[in-house]
Parts: sequence; C-alpha cells; structure tokens
Amino acid sequence: MHLPGVGPQTERRFWATGIGDWDSALSSRPPSGISPRRWDELRDLIEESYRRLQRRHYRYFAERLTPGYHWRAWPEFSDAAAYLDIETTGAGPGAQVTLVGIYDGVRVHQFLAGENLEDLPEFLERFAV
Repeated sequence: MHLPGVGPQTERRFWATGIGDWDSALSSRPPSGISPRRWDELRDLIEESYRRLQRRHYRYFAERLTPGYHWRAWPEFSDAAAYLDIETTGAGPGAQVTLVGIYDGVRVHQFLAGENLEDLPEFLERFAV
C-alpha cells in the first residue's frame, strides 16, 4: 500500500494470485492486469523498500502510507515509537498546552507547562515514530 498506484483493489489482486509479501512479489510474474514494465517498476520499488527498512527509515514509509495504513509499519518500528497525550486549557485559539505525557514503551514521561515543557522538543528527537 506504500507503492504508488497500489491501493486496496490492486493489493487484493496480489493476494488472490499468492503474492502476500515482498519476497513473493520479487519472485513472481506479474499478476493479470499489470504490465511487465509496471511490474518491474514495482519490484524496483520493493527492493528500495527493503533497503529503507534495513536502515530503519520510518519517514520513507510514513510519507508513502496514507495515515489509515501507518499501522502496517508498527511491527518494524514499535521500538522507536512514542505515545503522546496532550492536555490543553481548551480548544479555542487561545488554548495553551498544560501537559504532555509520553509513554516510550517502558515508562511515562511528563512535561508540564511552567516546569519542563520547553524540554519536550529535544526529548522527542529520540523517537522516529
């Protein structure tokens, strides 16, 4: 789903022909409805995806997956993820952030307005996701 022009319908076509992962795509012939030239392009992109995955380049996938499909990157990048909870004084234009809570997979970190909220950007640099 991160490949240009491959959406849910094309993905289902891949699955129907036994192409369920990158390895099977690299070793398969083009499914019906995909030209050999387009299939070669897709396989080149899959090889590039392997290289990016080995380098743990999350942004490569984040930029190519629609937000509804970011979960697909989770198994590979969960150890580099942070979970945020942001509390504010309200929802209007004058609302201010009062607290940011972050769970890093091990413990909770809190950043409070007037205490250490200014340290948040540097702390977030630790995480890819």
